[in-house]
Amino acid sequence: MSNDSATIKKQRDRFLAFSFASADLLLEIKDDDFILSALGATKNLIGMTDAAIKECRWYDIFTLEDQSYLKQSVEQAVVGQRIGPFFVELNHNKRKVLFSCIKMPQSNVFYATVGLSNNLEDMIFKPIEDQTNITLLGKEDLSTALEEKLLVANSLNKDADITFLDLGSHTAYKERVGKETWAKVSNEIAASISKTSLGGDAAGKIADNKYTLLHERNADIEGIKQYITDLMISNDPHGEGLDIKEKTIAADTTTMSPKQTAHSLLYTLNEFERRGAKLEINDIKQGFTSYMDANSEKIKELETFINTKRFDLYFQPIVELSTGELSHYEVLSRFNYGSTQEWIMFCEDVGMAIDFDLAVADKVLNYIHYKAGTTNTKFAMNISGQSIADEGFFNRLSALLMKYDNVHTRLSFEITESYHIDDLKSVASYIDQIRALGFKVSLDDFGAGSASLQYLQELNVDCVKIDGKYIRNIRESQRDITIVKNITNMCLDLGIDVVAEYVEDYDLVKTLRKLGIQYGQGFYYSRPRPAPDYINKTQSAA
Repeated sequence: MSNDSATIKKQRDRFLAFSFASADLLLEIKDDDFILSALGATKNLIGMTDAAIKECRWYDIFTLEDQSYLKQSVEQAVVGQRIGPFFVELNHNKRKVLFSCIKMPQSNVFYATVGLSNNLEDMIFKPIEDQTNITLLGKEDLSTALEEKLLVANSLNKDADITFLDLGSHTAYKERVGKETWAKVSNEIAASISKTSLGGDAAGKIADNKYTLLHERNADIEGIKQYITDLMISNDPHGEGLDIKEKTIAADTTTMSPKQTAHSLLYTLNEFERRGAKLEINDIKQGFTSYMDANSEKIKELETFINTKRFDLYFQPIVELSTGELSHYEVLSRFNYGSTQEWIMFCEDVGMAIDFDLAVADKVLNYIHYKAGTTNTKFAMNISGQSIADEGFFNRLSALLMKYDNVHTRLSFEITESYHIDDLKSVASYIDQIRALGFKVSLDDFGAGSASLQYLQELNVDCVKIDGKYIRNIRESQRDITIVKNITNMCLDLGIDVVAEYVEDYDLVKTLRKLGIQYGQGFYYSRPRPAPDYINKTQSAA
């Protein structure tokens, strides 16, 4: 074999490797829609041999529900620009796959890939829906959808942008074209931006003349803008149309927490609604900075609350289900005005969770030492997932704990918002050091997800508190019963205690006992109160 032939073969093998790294089937398709060649898992995916598939039109391998839109998308494809990926269903075995294709310059064929989807891609790429009557998301729903899409897109290393389209002053145009034509134009605008948005469902209508879409960075936004411009001119009896403005911002959220992303998105959408294409935000991170600037006075107020400890401690009992006897109290914080939950969320949003948790720890330790010093009552205080992952917080907390003798016999720690934990290795080390000092550690809001299982594997904890959403409907939902039972059995096998939240009545107590859960917390026993004053009432109910 000559050197040239060997080089060509090596190049061919490289390109095949690249192709099969992202797809399971490669198709070459003629301009009459018949398949010219197929390479890959033809038999497994399509149920045909490589020879038989050449007698098929390419779109016949998909279900009827997906065919029309796929054909329309390919017919409208721009040479050299990838179409898709679309999340569609195969005719042969109804398997969900991702379909992408591209038309190359000076060629009468186009090239397509078919790949089995995975869970992450399923979250981004939704099934193709009928495009004849598009309903775009409103502002609040769009903000939530964009947050979820960006989380998954970033995990897949997909670069994404958000584009805002402002049709400007459109009242006179609507009057000229009439209600029926305006509805038709609006629907075609919605269809065009939906098709271009990430997964086909990441577009929204912020106002009657303002649209937003999340899309891949290489999407043809100028093409969409021109399409809408032409569409509006062609439907205008005066042939004027509208002067459409657009603003595209970078949507990289890799260094932002989910809550920071949520606040940034909603703030940016609100600013677009107010300012239109004059929006001055250039990326999602700047959107969060602007959100912070807009809340500067609230931040100062929060700093005052923390520094002066202007919040109260409330106590809710955690009880042994078998006897109704008190185990310990969870210590909760209550701000003097406004929603405590909103203040705590704001602490996390603006990076002040550490300062707040340390202020709470100082106040709890003071309470145990001075106000509850003559009792043996035990308490648990909360630490946010953000705080426990921070070395500076751990060092300051350790120094604070060392000021009190034998406090480990009275105090334990409960890690809340545990989904914030990214660096499990460091957190595991901090937890081990806290437990080495004699303190017990619990995980709050424990659920059925893979992250929870990983936490049990990586973190040495003494107790888990099952997320209340599994407890609320446990008597009506066999699924929730199974989840709770499996979590309980797994924890007990590992020597980890289990607490059930949202215990609302005695019948639920009996159900939880049968599942093997040792402890309960909820309004049946007591609401959070400004003093630890639990009285056992379970035995009288038995």
